[in-house]
Amino acid sequence: MVRKIAIGAPLLVLLVSGGCASTVAPGGVDAPRDVDAGAAKDPSGADGSVLGTDASGGPADGPPAQPETRGDSQTPPTGAASAVAQWLSEGAYRSWHCEPIETAGSAVSPHGAHRVCSNDKLSKHSGAGEFPAGAANVKEFYDGVGGVVIGHAVALHSRAGLAGDSWYWYEDRDGAGATSNGAAVPYCVDCHSKAGSYSGPAGHDFVFTQVP
Repeated sequence: MVRKIAIGAPLLVLLVSGGCASTVAPGGVDAPRDVDAGAAKDPSGADGSVLGTDASGGPADGPPAQPETRGDSQTPPTGAASAVAQWLSEGAYRSWHCEPIETAGSAVSPHGAHRVCSNDKLSKHSGAGEFPAGAANVKEFYDGVGGVVIGHAVALHSRAGLAGDSWYWYEDRDGAGATSNGAAVPYCVDCHSKAGSYSGPAGHDFVFTQVP
């Protein structure tokens, strides 16, 4: 079962202006994602989050989309959006394998300027097969190249599997709290399922950027 997600007006404007609804896909580190302009706000999300779905159709936060995990220096927590936000603020991911500086991103990316950090399991994985459970990326969003961090995205391969619900997705931006949090968040899965299908970075298994 797939639930509707709620997208606030500022984010919707960003997505459309960033080319998310575009069908043109030139090379770049990210791919466009489809936007459902009719998505409705679901008031049941905790921490101000927009709801995703888990494999059973449950909401992404409140109750969590999957059992809560506390995380560690190499692994983001899962469950409540507030726990993920706290873990990000502590900055353990900055000791991962990170791009040296932020980049402008591709013309069709919804994320704008950003920098990616990969944990050991994702960075050291070789070949085109499935990433191991525990592989994770954190993406810092910037207000422009040379600017300041204004948000984050997290992708964690939370269990073995080749489907989008084997990844845990989180995103926050501009101090507005989580705009997605959970497994199988539709627009995250739709976009990242295209990893490796565009010219440019040779991504695979829902990962566009693997930082060595």
